[in-house]
Amino acid sequence: MLINAITESWLRVDLHLPEDGRLGRQAQDGIKPLHDPQNLYAQLAPSLPAHRPDPQRIEAMILEFIRILGLTPVTLGRREYVTMVTGTGMLRDMLVQLMQEQLPLADRGGMLHLNRLLAPADIAALENLPYPRAEPASLIAAQLALARLFLPRARAMAATLGLAWPEAFEAAARAHLAQAIGRAPEELWPLG
Repeated sequence: MLINAITESWLRVDLHLPEDGRLGRQAQDGIKPLHDPQNLYAQLAPSLPAHRPDPQRIEAMILEFIRILGLTPVTLGRREYVTMVTGTGMLRDMLVQLMQEQLPLADRGGMLHLNRLLAPADIAALENLPYPRAEPASLIAAQLALARLFLPRARAMAATLGLAWPEAFEAAARAHLAQAIGRAPEELWPLG
């Protein structure tokens, strides 16, 4: 069980209480025991092995990213700009997840410290992404900026993991989006 608490003075505490003496994927270098009457800490490995991306998770993320991009003409046509803001946030989240998947760290911790995890260039790229207003030009610019960052990185990871890249799906989504916004496909993002 994990208990997250904040005191009145905003001291944040994360308290992990193992059930039945099981600490799951924990290692000595990732925790500090406060009370350990069964000496469970001594039974833990000194550290965990390096993280390896899960090919199925990466493949699903790639397909979902392309699918959301491909739905942009639908949401534009329906004038669902608030929905598009949500979709753009999903694309941004997938980019951050992909960046984290590239890290060899066994325990990346929680969400509140990306600056400690990601390379300065990745943080700068994320900070410089446009955050869209609920209007077409802003949304399209944000989604294209995300595609230009996510897709090359995802393509490289897919190659490293031996995954087949969904070339036809990506090309179809790009052509569909380009037609909907009145631009040439090659202006949106480069293919492979």
